[in-house]
Amino acid sequence: AHDFNNILTAIVGYAELSRTKAPEGSPLVKYTTRVLTAAQRAKELVDQILTFARTSRAEKKPVQVNLILNEVNKFIRASIPASIDIKTDITSDHWVMADPIQLHQVIMNLCTNAWHAMKETGGTLTLTLGPLDTPVLNPSGDFLPGKTLRLTVGDTGHGIAPEDLTKIFDPYFTTKAAGEGTGMGLSVVQGILRDMAGHIEVKSTPGQGTVFTILLPAAEVTDPESIPEAVGVKGGDETILVVDDEKEITRVMKLILSGLGYRVETRNDPRQALSYFKEDPDRFDLVISDMTMPGISGKDLAEELMALRPDLPIIICTGFHESMTQERAEAMGIKTLLFKPVEKGRLAAAIRDALDKENPEAPVANRRA
Repeated sequence: AHDFNNILTAIVGYAELSRTKAPEGSPLVKYTTRVLTAAQRAKELVDQILTFARTSRAEKKPVQVNLILNEVNKFIRASIPASIDIKTDITSDHWVMADPIQLHQVIMNLCTNAWHAMKETGGTLTLTLGPLDTPVLNPSGDFLPGKTLRLTVGDTGHGIAPEDLTKIFDPYFTTKAAGEGTGMGLSVVQGILRDMAGHIEVKSTPGQGTVFTILLPAAEVTDPESIPEAVGVKGGDETILVVDDEKEITRVMKLILSGLGYRVETRNDPRQALSYFKEDPDRFDLVISDMTMPGISGKDLAEELMALRPDLPIIICTGFHESMTQERAEAMGIKTLLFKPVEKGRLAAAIRDALDKENPEAPVANRRA
């Protein structure tokens, strides 16, 4: 997880730099935005894998299903052959109580299975979402009109043999050839939906296609969280030391922070960083350090630095959540704990927050005057 999040940090950093430099209206803005969206999904997937490894339950919250469907649609369109068409009938403003990452994975898995069934012959992938119009009563629950959402993923592929229909939700069952993989498995899909108090069923005709139908209890959201408006990213002219054993990360961090007006020094060896800091402890206004590094960990480095200068603001970045918690960081006197990959806006806000708390009366442009 740590290594993968380090890679994502570089991807996010360079994508944000590219988007910043792209002319307004350029296709590059759209492309880099999609890279950032994909990177965020990758980060969330790592988080979920770690969550499953810890056998923790998913965190449910109000989720707007149509937005997730539209996002999956964009990803699928970019990856499927031109011989496959996508048709959608997605009505808006539908909410359920779910873990958004799990719901995204469920829909993505069904869509991937659908286009795999048509990759040789071509065909049509259909996505629909809307309120249930007739009641459905079954052992997994009563789904009533007005209180239930109906989501379907259909294809015009080769279909599923009747003898396989009763087995497709069994663990480890797959109709894919060896080497093609099994995705997350329909048994996992079914388990996730059951945890959401939902239901999945399938109808298929060999040679004509397959339709998966998902029923989910609708959530009444009277005051959904609004998406915050984008605000200007604030910079400054302070001097920052960035310590990370990954050279690509220190490179991209220097580019980003220099672009915000900061003076930036970088070190890839934490022991060298400590020696350099000892030469003039008052040289730096802030230190940003990785958590997991050879020789000295970010935790140990922070303790050494604060022993030399107790008032030094330090931000720790970690790619693995269990190596450090916000509570542990605060107990050590560390200003902020950030989880990789760190987006430019979040990093800039954390820096200004740490610096402004240290010198609340000084103007941003004159901290060191």
